[in-house]
Amino acid sequence: MEGGSKAWANTRFRLGSPWVRQFACAVLLAVFLGLAVIRVPALLILAAIAGVLAVFLAYTRPEAMILVLIGLTTELIPARFNPYLRLGGRGLFASDLMILLLFGVFAFRLLADRGFTLRRTPLNLPMLFFAGAVGLGMFTALKAGTAFSFATQDARIFLYYTAFFVVINLIRTKQQLLWLTKGLLFAGGAVAVTMTIQALLGQGAGLVDQSQLFTETTTAGSVVRFYAMGTVAAYVTFMVALATLALEGEGKWRALAVCLLLITGASVVLTLDRNLLISTSISVLVLLFLARRLGWSRLGFNLLLVLAVGFAGLLVLAATGLQDRLLAYIPAFSARLASLFGGAVLAPTETLGWRLQELHFAWPILQQHPLTGVGLDTNYRPAFFFGDTLESYTENAYVGLWLKTGLPGLLAFSWFSIAFLVRGFRNWQKIPDRFLRATTLGFTLAFLALAASDIVTPFFIINWSMLVLPVTFGINELTYRLAMDSTA
Repeated sequence: MEGGSKAWANTRFRLGSPWVRQFACAVLLAVFLGLAVIRVPALLILAAIAGVLAVFLAYTRPEAMILVLIGLTTELIPARFNPYLRLGGRGLFASDLMILLLFGVFAFRLLADRGFTLRRTPLNLPMLFFAGAVGLGMFTALKAGTAFSFATQDARIFLYYTAFFVVINLIRTKQQLLWLTKGLLFAGGAVAVTMTIQALLGQGAGLVDQSQLFTETTTAGSVVRFYAMGTVAAYVTFMVALATLALEGEGKWRALAVCLLLITGASVVLTLDRNLLISTSISVLVLLFLARRLGWSRLGFNLLLVLAVGFAGLLVLAATGLQDRLLAYIPAFSARLASLFGGAVLAPTETLGWRLQELHFAWPILQQHPLTGVGLDTNYRPAFFFGDTLESYTENAYVGLWLKTGLPGLLAFSWFSIAFLVRGFRNWQKIPDRFLRATTLGFTLAFLALAASDIVTPFFIINWSMLVLPVTFGINELTYRLAMDSTA
């Protein structure tokens, strides 16, 4: 009897071993999938599997889910992998469901996990006010007769700023923070590489959506101009690389920053945005002022290294015969800059002329409705030419915010923007980690340049790549918290 009890105990031990449980689960899963394939359409099965994986990823690795979202919204991941779905009579993109899932995980952990507390930052309150102003803009638009489907397009862009709350609350460790930061910089570099290869191979290469490419004719000839969705990501990476070269005297990050600065700098030139070059100059002057205590010789040496590596890269391109297409952008950019000083810069047919016409129609509307504006995606001006479908669009981001979300939206946006800049310039020197110190300063300088540029180009409000900005807000706030914890 005693021997039988031992044998039964051994049997129980074997049945309860990890590999036996794993095998049993695999058998059950295989049986379930087999029956599902017979009874359920394959597309629904794939959707269910993708949903389970998404929930698992959002709960265990939220930083990975955020990076997937950045890949989708910058179109590094092709648009066909971000399908438009109709649920409950309303349309949602897969990226919308993913960010809602992250908010669901945030809410679940807040309710179910006693050790999970809401993180408070100086940006929380103005960000909440901004979300409320978007709701006001939605209500105003619907009241004015704007179609719900049109108003939600603007709402989707604006509400992506609330991803800030996901970042600061779901990213809990330094390892997660580093993964998210490096992933964002990698995305910006990848966007820049894609744009540069597209420029080298010509418009027919098909690496970038053709709707984001336009032929620009200048006195220097015709080139392809880029309006890529990921331009903001590439620009943020560019400024981080520049800050790294100002702060980093040696090490692996300097070598990587040299490469990133070259490739992302090329992508900035490919946009042919004069305003971006001018606003970048402002941020560079601020960087030089901040770096004066570290010695300008470091930055000067690193920039000479950039020029040397860039020249070597041109020699490689010359050997392949592709350098002419890339070098053509330099005289094209110079010609656009020179046109700023011509007498026709404010002519009605010039870009600044169009912007002045937009303000001419926007200002009387804002005087009539200063508090509420006209609402999201609501027309405020007549068509400027036959086929003009941008009657709700304005090149000045601040006027656009006022028109779409009213004075509360403009004030809330200005509030968290100023708070982000002040905290960035005040705290970057207090961060002990050299990599995070450079990224904090780079993110702050990038936002400063974009804030200046948005007077004439609405980077803040035009497409889904705006997810990059709230992620940088969150990364900076998490970095400050990490620095405070390390010095406590």
